[in-house]
Amino acid sequence: MGKFFKHLVSKPSGMIGFAIITCVVLTAIIGPYISPYDPDAMNFKKRFLPPVWMEGGSVKHALGTDMLGRDILSRLICGTRNSAIVGISAALIALTIGISLGMFGGYLGGMADGVIMRLVDIMLTLPAVMVAILVVAITGPHSVSIIIAMALTMWSEYAKVIRGRILTLKQEAFILAAKSMGANAFRMILKHIFPNVAYIVIVIFTLQVGLIILWSAGLSFIGLGGITVSWGWDIAAGRQYVGKYWWLSTFPGLCIFVTVLGFNLFGDWMRDVLDPGATENL
Repeated sequence: MGKFFKHLVSKPSGMIGFAIITCVVLTAIIGPYISPYDPDAMNFKKRFLPPVWMEGGSVKHALGTDMLGRDILSRLICGTRNSAIVGISAALIALTIGISLGMFGGYLGGMADGVIMRLVDIMLTLPAVMVAILVVAITGPHSVSIIIAMALTMWSEYAKVIRGRILTLKQEAFILAAKSMGANAFRMILKHIFPNVAYIVIVIFTLQVGLIILWSAGLSFIGLGGITVSWGWDIAAGRQYVGKYWWLSTFPGLCIFVTVLGFNLFGDWMRDVLDPGATENL
C-alpha cells in the first residue's frame, strides 16, 4: 500500500485525479452538513446576486444566487451528492451485470457464451445515449430511471473485456492444474479467475463513473433527469441568462468538467499501475 501511494504521488496526473475524486466523495458524504442553505430555498429579494468578488456580491452567498434567489454554492454541493450517487450506483450495477455475464459466458462457453456475446454486440452497436434517453422517457424522469438507464448501456463493456480475458486465462497452466485437481466452476471463477481480471474491472469502473456523471448531467439538461438539484438542470435553467449572469451556468459546468476530468485522470493512472505489464512500477 505504501508503494501504491508513493507511485501515486510521483505521477502528477494521477495525484490530481485522486484529489478531485476525494473531494467529490467527501462533499457527497458531508454535503448536507456543510451546505450553507437549503438548495431549494427561494428568496426573490436576492435574485441574481453575483459572486462575492464582484461588485454587489455578498459573503453570505459566496458564489451568488440564481433567478429564484437560491444559493448557488448550496445547489452545487447538493448536486455533487446527487451526481456521485447516480454515477457510482449505475457503475456498480453495470459492473455486477457485466462481470456475471462475462465470466459465465467466457468460462462455460458453448451456447450460453454465444447468446451473451450476441447480446453484447447488440448493446455495443446501439447509441448508448439514445438507449438511456429511451429508458428514461419510458420509465419516467427520476434518479432511479437514470441509474437503470446508465447501467443498461454500460454493462456490455465489462462483459466483452472480461470474457476475452477469461478465454486467455483458461489456457494458463494454473487453471488447467486446478481443473485437474477437481476444482468446480464456482471455485475456479472466484479463486483463480476473478483475481486476475480485477484490475480490468477497477479501471473500467473508474472511467465509467465519470462518463455516467456526464451523461446524467446531459439528461438533466434536456429535462429527463428528474432531479431538480443537479448540475445539468442548473446549466439548463441558467443558459438564457448566461450573457448577463454568467455564473448561473458557469459554476455547475465547471463542476461537471472538473469531476469528469478527475475520474478520467485517475482511471488512466490506475490502468498504467494495475496492468500486469506495469506492476514493476509498484
